[in-house]
Amino acid sequence: MNTTIKLNSAEQLLCKLIASERHKTARSAGVKNSRVGDQSDEETDLEGVAAELAFAKFYSQYPTGVFDIGARSSKKGEDKTGDITINGFVIDVKATTYATGRLIAAEWKDHSYIDYYGLVVGTFPEYEVKGVMSTEELIQPERLKCLPRGRNKVYQATQSELTFPEELINKENQNVTHSV
Repeated sequence: MNTTIKLNSAEQLLCKLIASERHKTARSAGVKNSRVGDQSDEETDLEGVAAELAFAKFYSQYPTGVFDIGARSSKKGEDKTGDITINGFVIDVKATTYATGRLIAAEWKDHSYIDYYGLVVGTFPEYEVKGVMSTEELIQPERLKCLPRGRNKVYQATQSELTFPEELINKENQNVTHSV
């Protein structure tokens, strides 16, 4: 299965616009960026938007969450719809630029509305969808640890633990090549 996604020029432009608007809206509403790493807020927002679009493109789904530029705070319970819904399952897409990066979920977040967490690795505009893990499997006490350079504990899973569940795969699009 080809898991590599390269966003085309129109998608790249759209991601830049949406990331800029999300950044402005969130910061003006007082929502803090909960990034992990030393990259800028702008870079974090762009990578997040682009990873969400890459994930949706991989699954041949309309990227509804990508177009949301409203300020949503997970801490305030405003992020209950995740980033994308596939076959009725709500998915929160996580992005990292680290090739061996882990799927992580914040300890403080309300996980009750999310069915799966997905991991996308890469740097704008090229990504690889690494897979997903169910919330039930990810949010376990033994998975709560500090990242190597982190200060706060997060739930985490390695890429080798991630899967591509049949319930998320659209049989009609299973053999589609997604690279441009």
